[in-house]
Amino acid sequence: MIKGIVKKIVGSRHGREVRRLGPLVDEINEHFEALASLSDNELRAKTSHFKDRIGEHVAEILDETESVRTRRRGAEDPDEREALSLEVGKLEEQYRTALAAALEEILPEAFAVVKEACRRLVGRSVDVTGQVLEWDMVPYDVQLVGAAQLH
Repeated sequence: MIKGIVKKIVGSRHGREVRRLGPLVDEINEHFEALASLSDNELRAKTSHFKDRIGEHVAEILDETESVRTRRRGAEDPDEREALSLEVGKLEEQYRTALAAALEEILPEAFAVVKEACRRLVGRSVDVTGQVLEWDMVPYDVQLVGAAQLH
């Protein structure tokens, strides 16, 4: 009984997650609306744009990591190689953190691009594992919530 009352007051875990991700879905839909005016080629070019933005976030760390790896390969002292290996490990962790931040930054726009691509495919025939199907899928907001939760 108490659990039911608490659930009514604060909501279910699922409901709280949906409310928490609501602003993200709104941002995705804002980007989605702006994409309608792009040509198919401009929409395709968004992929390169995303890759470039991600590359900008991580380029410095990748360059530094490669530099340390090169120094490690040339090091003759085992202690120096060990120290450089530890440095590479720290740089790889920085890379993962920077990559995650870059992906988080582009997520709303990238999801919107996928949603727009799906909208443009509606009514077209597509070959799916040897079967021709008519495309009829555009993600609903609740699916965007699920995808955001899975990322």
